[in-house]
Formats: sequence, structure tokens, C-alpha cells
Amino acid sequence: MALVWGSGSWLTSMNIRKSSGKTPASELLNTLLEFENANGYVNCIPEGTSVIEIKTGYKKCKVTLSSAFAACDKTPDVAEKAVRSIVMTLCSLESVDFVELRIDDAEFVSIDLSRMLIEDRAWLLP
Repeated sequence: MALVWGSGSWLTSMNIRKSSGKTPASELLNTLLEFENANGYVNCIPEGTSVIEIKTGYKKCKVTLSSAFAACDKTPDVAEKAVRSIVMTLCSLESVDFVELRIDDAEFVSIDLSRMLIEDRAWLLP
């Protein structure tokens, strides 16, 4: 079981089935990206964001997102919620302790994405 996180609180839990043909990390991240606003919960991931690549191994998940994700970089608060929701969602898997996040063809200034991200606020820029 893993948790899908968004805007600072968990949105839903999800049982991961290995027979689906997707990796647990891929299935979980796509659930987060496709989450529709409901019951007062708001998806902080910008509309149109898609996963270009996702790889897991050695307790790390490497994710490349489409440039649409950069739309959340308007303010540090919005960027933090979006990045944190991805990191916390993926780190809810037993096989993931670190997330390496990249954005295809876009700059991101609110958060230093050059380092591994963990379930902690230490990776946020002051």
C-alpha cells in the first residue's frame, strides 16, 4: 500500500498490483498526476504535466516530467507543494528513499532540483 500526496496532506491510498504491467512508482505517480479535485482536495500538479521517464533502483526514483510542470514555479509556495507531493508520494513506496526530479526543457528556480530529494524540508531553498 502506498499513499498519494497533494497540497500537504494525503489524498488517497493505493494498493499496488505488480500484474498491471507498470512499475509501482509509475502507477503511483500517474495516479497523482491524474487526480481530479474532489472533496476539498486540490491537485497541485499543473494540468498537462506528464511523465517522460521514470526509473527506480537502489532506493532511488529518477523522474523526468514534461515542461508543463514548470508552471507551478510561479511562487515558492506553489512549487514546494507540487514538488513535495511528488516526493512524498514516491517515498511512500518501500523501495524509494530518494527522488531525482528533472523537468524537460524548462528551468525551475524555487527549488534546487540538482540534488536528491527526500521527505524533508532541507532541500528547499531559503
